[in-house]
Amino acid sequence: MMFTQYDAERFKNDPLGVFEEFKQAINAGDTQLILAKEPVQDSYPKDEGIFFIYNKLLELENPSSENISNSLLDYTDFMKKHKIQIIKEFDTKCSLAYKGEIPHIKVESFETQPFYGFNKFHIINGETLNRNSKPDTISYIKGIDFTYALDSNAASFFARYCTNNNDSYKSLYNEIIADENNIDIAPYIFEIVMHGLRDFGINYKLNKKNKNETQVAFFYTLKVLHKEGLFKEKKEKVFINSIIKQTNRVIEYYGTFGFTAHIFLFSMLEARYKFGKSPNKIQDYVYSEMRKAKAPIENRLKAILYLFTENPGHSFFKKVKDIQDVKNLNKYMKEVDNTARDIALSLLEKYMYGKLDIYPFMATDDAGLIKMLQDTKPDYIFKYDVMEIPVHKKINKDMGKKHLKFFETSSPKNGVFFQDGSLKEVMDTYKNKKDNFMSLIMDKDK
Repeated sequence: MMFTQYDAERFKNDPLGVFEEFKQAINAGDTQLILAKEPVQDSYPKDEGIFFIYNKLLELENPSSENISNSLLDYTDFMKKHKIQIIKEFDTKCSLAYKGEIPHIKVESFETQPFYGFNKFHIINGETLNRNSKPDTISYIKGIDFTYALDSNAASFFARYCTNNNDSYKSLYNEIIADENNIDIAPYIFEIVMHGLRDFGINYKLNKKNKNETQVAFFYTLKVLHKEGLFKEKKEKVFINSIIKQTNRVIEYYGTFGFTAHIFLFSMLEARYKFGKSPNKIQDYVYSEMRKAKAPIENRLKAILYLFTENPGHSFFKKVKDIQDVKNLNKYMKEVDNTARDIALSLLEKYMYGKLDIYPFMATDDAGLIKMLQDTKPDYIFKYDVMEIPVHKKINKDMGKKHLKFFETSSPKNGVFFQDGSLKEVMDTYKNKKDNFMSLIMDKDK
């Protein structure tokens, strides 16, 4: 059996419990005690080892590719076993990292933007750390799976080009589909699901017989893009049915983080109205409201919150930031919906693409969204198995100093305290939060 530093901490709090575990291990025939402070062996307990490496990187003053690589050299076997890798923006040449680059496309108002902001990047994992660093030796080659993800605007514009040969979209279309690039419409599908849940309630399912205008337009766009050969499935019916089947399996998943993004935005805007420009009060209020909603406070959301408190005039927030200036409530709430949708879209990297090990680029003409993705770029991404954690060192440091009561930082099981409610709970919270938010706006002049 292996005794780690985390077992030592547990022993202080629960010595009898630890003794009982040892007794059970001995009775099972495991009589060898191995003292291990660090995950230098691949047999080191998974959760404790991942937590150790995650924290070791947080301690680096300068998380350059070279510094990260050198700090992880002792843990290559453990990293291989648990598929741990670090993805970060390329800084300088590093012999222990894989260098990748995916072309950035910009045509008129449209462009492709990586979700985490890295067009040119390094990947550091157990394989790259083990490779021979001689310049004339190639011992590790990694292919990068990437995709251009179309939001509703891009997908609709492509469909118009295919239907009408509108020259306004020709250049963008040709750039995106060049060289058999991978295309997906997950952002567009997500938007349709959110429309459906709001229009038809929690029992909504994607259905090609639905006569709702938004749903009809979605299936029309799918058929046009399929006819143009943008997707691999050869038969239209098989393609459409596959989209329906796959989407209906994840509606609860999409809905949960979609409505969570709305709750998060409502909380930010309320906090700004109540506390003005006080960053700590705004952040505390948002964290508190998210905990009440049983919603996970993802690192991307923290980065957006910091962007909001440090630069409320940022183009991403400009249409929604000032409750006191609202003149047309319906128009304003549409802008709030659009902004919350974009916040939710930014979470697709973790909730979908990361699990598929795909590097996504958003293809959009939403300048505010593009700027937000650029300005919430993490220092690096910590990835293990299919879990991705964007790391912002400044924010992590603040968690321990200013907002510790909202976060658990000592457990190797989970570095950040996580709560999640069912879709019904999240939708109910969203509806109540929206009603209260609208009342706040309507009552501001009374």
